[in-house]
Amino acid sequence: MIISIANNKGGTGKTTTAVNLGTALAAAGRQVLLVDMDPQGSATVSFSFEKSKLLYTIYDVLAQSRKIEAVMLETKVENLTVVPSNLDLAGAEVELSSVRGREFVLREALETAKRKFDVVILDCPPNIGILTVNAIVACDLLIVPVQCEFYSMDGFPTLLRFIRMVKSRAKTDFDFLVLLTMYDGRTGLAKKIQRELREKFGDHVVKSVIPRSIRMAEAPSKGIPGIIFSPTNKASLEYQRLAKDMLESSLAGTVLTKLAS
Repeated sequence: MIISIANNKGGTGKTTTAVNLGTALAAAGRQVLLVDMDPQGSATVSFSFEKSKLLYTIYDVLAQSRKIEAVMLETKVENLTVVPSNLDLAGAEVELSSVRGREFVLREALETAKRKFDVVILDCPPNIGILTVNAIVACDLLIVPVQCEFYSMDGFPTLLRFIRMVKSRAKTDFDFLVLLTMYDGRTGLAKKIQRELREKFGDHVVKSVIPRSIRMAEAPSKGIPGIIFSPTNKASLEYQRLAKDMLESSLAGTVLTKLAS
């Protein structure tokens, strides 16, 4: 299964979700490949890799100069492998624009990885450019982290229109789930956003709600995932719950359609 984690707004918890969901699935015995599709390389740094010292990255895969197997890096997390990223990837936005079938380059590159790994997680950049298009076209499931604040909700309709456009033009099909992040139950706005999303999208909004967490925010500076750095804090427990729900709903590796039943 290929899972893309995307939102056109920054600061919604995309990378935090990719890193910690991937780690939770790996801890459950699944072979996980995490592909950093963001030129900022935040997911790469989350596993202690130095972006400036990388020989090859996902850029080389998209430029079709390296197979994805040649770019994979083993992490200290058992069962979890990373395809890293750095600022070189920013050039792919321009270079891919002139490539025929540019939206399918990543999907084709992942064909062999799909056979080796149980789960491939794609951590997208905070925009809706060609890198995000590639990730969405390649995925079986799109997880949209939505920060429980006004500005995040304000841009959500734009993302939904974009998702429909990609499905139509690329003639691809995938399900999507909404994950509430940075939730603060003390505020009326957070409660209102959760209520409105569940009323509108029903089972597409997962049961797990990720609260704000200082310990989770500190983890990248330590070079380890938050659920390892602080396994018992509330955010870590919710990511573990999300992974558990996904496994129970998809034991045969089928596409998830009703995670939040």
